[in-house]
Amino acid sequence: KNEAGVGDQVLVVETRPLSKDKRYALKKVLRRASGV
Repeated sequence: KNEAGVGDQVLVVETRPLSKDKRYALKKVLRRASGV
């Protein structure tokens, strides 16, 4: 979905395994990066 960008502070939550290495999902963007 590309909801977050480089430098953004985000909240991630642990989920069921989505693939071999992916076990976390983006919950929400806490603060956007400034000046990017």
